Amino acid sequence: MLWSHTASGEGSSGVCHRRPDTVAGRPVACSFPLPSVAYFCGLVSAKAQRTLEPTGSRGVLGGETRNTIRASCSLFVARGDVLIYRVLSAVVLIPIVVVAVYFGGLWFFALVTIAALLATREFLVLIRRNHYHSSYLLGLSLTVLLMASGLYPQSPVASIALAAVSMLALVWGVLRGNSPGSLEAWALTVAGPVYIGGLARHFVMLRGLPRGIYWICLAFLTTWLCDCAAYFVGTWVGKHPFFQRISPHKTVEGAVAGLVSGTLTATLLGLVFHIPVYLGIPLGLLVSLAATFGDLSESLIKRQVGVKDSSTLIPGHGGALDRIDSLLFAVTVVYYFALWVPMTS
Repeated sequence: MLWSHTASGEGSSGVCHRRPDTVAGRPVACSFPLPSVAYFCGLVSAKAQRTLEPTGSRGVLGGETRNTIRASCSLFVARGDVLIYRVLSAVVLIPIVVVAVYFGGLWFFALVTIAALLATREFLVLIRRNHYHSSYLLGLSLTVLLMASGLYPQSPVASIALAAVSMLALVWGVLRGNSPGSLEAWALTVAGPVYIGGLARHFVMLRGLPRGIYWICLAFLTTWLCDCAAYFVGTWVGKHPFFQRISPHKTVEGAVAGLVSGTLTATLLGLVFHIPVYLGIPLGLLVSLAATFGDLSESLIKRQVGVKDSSTLIPGHGGALDRIDSLLFAVTVVYYFALWVPMTS
């Protein structure tokens, strides 16, 4: 998920969309998992508070300046809290991903399928928040079958699954007696798994290509570094909104930083993997754009149902869908690029 935030708040895809000193209008509690970090931040805040106390009728600093510095202290503490949880979650998850990517086969298939099922369930839960009675059984079944089709791309599994679930979801609406929202529930029961499972199966298909491990590494690293650059640049220097109605704290500065970082990453990795520069640059641009709009697409879904994160499954990151939204688009782009331009030697 692209974290291209403004300097005053957090963006989407796994973190708070509001200012980091408030969540749902309430102050954020500084519940740092490491006591030493909490103690340090407490000292900083206390020292800043003493410095800002007025000496006399007007004080050492003007009121506006004191308020600005106090807000900066709160921002520092809140960002540290979120960042620690992100790092701890990453320390747990990254080795699992690395091992699965390295061994490939059923190991990688199992990991991606679990992530896709978790993301599909989150999607269906979000839909039910808007009172559309989507079917968990049909939705999750379609995701599993679409993922299985990634193991056997030439088989008709995906077509059969899509046809069967489309019909059964309509039958489900009939059995529910033409209740309000039945048409929307049918469409969303099919659309969610097609969005998640239909794109996630490209992870398996990409890993199954000749030298697929290199393509997967390129897709993951390009997306993650694009993501990181967008987050840090957007957080500290971002001023100009980027698709504000979809993700209020995304910024143009963060998006551009992500685009540049992703392009450079793909180009450099391309040289290592024997992809010429004249192909590495457009690949990097395509992957970075795909990652950016993959993140924004999930943000659109969340805006439509009025939530901040798809779930709270992963501390500091949100839900499974928040974690894979950018990759769903990016890996799909890399797969078809790899079919078009296989690596040399």
